[in-house]
Amino acid sequence: MDKGMQIDEADRLIRKADSIYLDKLLKGKPETSNTSGRIAGYGLIIIGVGVTLATYTGLINLGDSYILFYGPIVSGIALIAYQRRKGSGKSRLRSSFSVWKEGN
Repeated sequence: MDKGMQIDEADRLIRKADSIYLDKLLKGKPETSNTSGRIAGYGLIIIGVGVTLATYTGLINLGDSYILFYGPIVSGIALIAYQRRKGSGKSRLRSSFSVWKEGN
């Protein structure tokens, strides 16, 4: 007489318990605001513009050249745009299939 649990039954039970636990964790998670992402984006823009202006004006002396620090500037703009898009609830991308499907 086998009093143990079958492997399939034990696996199903563990998956169900894991699913319930993860659902409880996600429900208790607070909503994040867009302000921290925007602040980081503006901070990156300020750093990029600051370094560019400092090298251009000679505050940071590089001789006859200057650094155009465009990486943080572009990243900051992209981060701000992403945070605004995320906050508006709009879908980011639409596939050509969904556009075709709506037309037919």
